Amino acid sequence: MPDTKLAKISCKPKPKPTPIAANRQQALQLPDQSQAVVTWHPSFLLRVPDAETRERAYAEFVEDLRFAQDLCFPSGEAVTK
Repeated sequence: MPDTKLAKISCKPKPKPTPIAANRQQALQLPDQSQAVVTWHPSFLLRVPDAETRERAYAEFVEDLRFAQDLCFPSGEAVTK
């Protein structure tokens, strides 16, 4: 008798690769109707060897977090510093 749980897992579509730079500053609709925001992974920011690129990526990361905050709190009710 086949394991139906395994069959369900193996039949799920695989996520498509998402280029970060091309998908920043967008609310991506997920299958469960929630939204996602694409940004740089914090560990990437720590590993960038070039200081100029690291500073730019960090600024983009902060910008993306603010964008996500605005999605969650459109009226500006979130605490910002």
